[in-house]
Amino acid sequence: MELYLTNHAISRMLLRNISRDEITAVLANPQWMPATTRGRRYDAMVGGRRIAVVVEEGTDPLRVVTVFEAQ
Repeated sequence: MELYLTNHAISRMLLRNISRDEITAVLANPQWMPATTRGRRYDAMVGGRRIAVVVEEGTDPLRVVTVFEAQ
């Protein structure tokens, strides 16, 4: 899966210890798709954590805007 990571997403990955592999796993098999006001959000359990990935809609490759550990 080809992804474009914004600078914001990269900084959040480093801050929250979320890997590119975890992001790919969430996008490949989302378990939840909560409503969001911007972009599209995908959530999945990965390694015992619920990881959320927000992408900008309609981009190719997928543009990852931010990532975080959801509660």
